[in-house]
Amino acid sequence: MHIYNPFEVVLGLAEYLMYSFYYT
Repeated sequence: MHIYNPFEVVLGLAEYLMYSFYYT
């Protein structure tokens, strides 16, 4: 079972936001 660290979640969100900005 994988436990999400807040830091991990923030990194994932930042990546997702960057991708959405780049490919819009």
